[in-house]
Amino acid sequence: MAVRRLAALLKSLSSTNADAAAVAGGSLASGRIVHAKSITLSLHTDPILCRALVGFYPTFDLAHLAIRLLDSAPSDDVSPWNAFLSACSKRHLHAQAFRLLRKLLLLSPSPKPDAFTYPSALKACAGLGAALDGEFLHASV
Repeated sequence: MAVRRLAALLKSLSSTNADAAAVAGGSLASGRIVHAKSITLSLHTDPILCRALVGFYPTFDLAHLAIRLLDSAPSDDVSPWNAFLSACSKRHLHAQAFRLLRKLLLLSPSPKPDAFTYPSALKACAGLGAALDGEFLHASV
């Protein structure tokens, strides 16, 4: 039964715009169950589920769990990083987003920031009053 529900969840998630709240219907307990079940089924590295979970945890001020999950994400896929930056941006967790952005920019050769990375990254810079960092980031686009 749980496997079917997880499969249905994966099917319902859009590959381009995964709504983190859909991971658990807005419930932290349900989200943790989905995460645990995904590990049991070896689905935690699935790009769609990973992106949704990474975006889900910051909505409950659990960004540290999202960061741990990012470490197991496929190395060449920037979309989980973008989901985290976006979720942090929406929750005004600018310091966490900025720290992750630095980590992303230091990783070489991948994942590389893309067009979806920069809006949330610039919002984090603005939220921190890091104008010079924002200018540098803008110049690198």
